[in-house]
Order: sequence, then C-alpha cells, then structure tokens
Amino acid sequence: MLRGLRSGLDFLYLAAGVLAALCLIAILGLIVVQMLARWTGEVFPGAPD
Repeated sequence: MLRGLRSGLDFLYLAAGVLAALCLIAILGLIVVQMLARWTGEVFPGAPD
C-alpha cells in the first residue's frame, strides 16, 4: 500500500515540477516579448499586469 502511495506522490511531484517549469518559461517569454516591444516602440497591452 505504501509503495503505491509513494509512486503516486512521486508522479504528482514530477507533474508539479514540469508545470512549474512551463510557467517559468511562459513568464520568460512574456518578458522577452515586452522587451522587444519596448525596443521597437510598439505597445504590448497587458504585459505589466
């Protein structure tokens, strides 16, 4: 029983780590787009929010 719980928790931790990594990559992408927009003089609405 504990082995099943442990493997389930390991999967949950791995899934949470992957999701966190994807969120960090999305934030990085938004920051890069906002920087490019400022350098070109364009407006990227909602980026600071």
